[in-house]
Amino acid sequence: MNRKFFPAAILTALTSILPLPALAAPEVSELEQHRGLVSALQLVGVNTKLNPEGVCDPEEEISGTYISSKSTLIVCQDNGVAGKVTHWTANDFDTLRHEAMHVVQDCVDGGIGDDELSTFFTLDKLIEMMRKSSIPMERFKRLWEIYEEDGYSKEVIVLEMEAFMVAADVNAKTIADTVVKVCEAPDTLGF
Repeated sequence: MNRKFFPAAILTALTSILPLPALAAPEVSELEQHRGLVSALQLVGVNTKLNPEGVCDPEEEISGTYISSKSTLIVCQDNGVAGKVTHWTANDFDTLRHEAMHVVQDCVDGGIGDDELSTFFTLDKLIEMMRKSSIPMERFKRLWEIYEEDGYSKEVIVLEMEAFMVAADVNAKTIADTVVKVCEAPDTLGF
């Protein structure tokens, strides 16, 4: 597996905050952190959509998705109506962080849009972090079983476990910074 080099500062930033609360940056509001995350996603070329018709069907019970081949991240808000944006819930923010982690995973081995996702952390580090996570291990085990019952491969399930853990335990600003660094945002000044 071809892995890009990640500056130690990124790994340190993500790993050093565990098991702190997911939204521990008091100087920036939760909403502002998540606006910054959406801006970071857009900066690296990811389209972000809220409640698009044809995807966010209440009967489907989908919270969100990241479609690498279309460089598109979708959030289906809890109280959303197809085509309309509503007040953000804690679960909506969690979904945005989760799907943004999939964007990071897309950049780890290749780049945005290549449908090649890899975990950001080594398997050993991921397991260590999951043990320290605010998500109980029993919940991770149940999520694993659900994905397995739905026919997902072990590789995809590991990607999902990493995204769940990061969404629960890493604040939006840190994820936004990681998106920009790992996905190599273009220099907006042109030099």
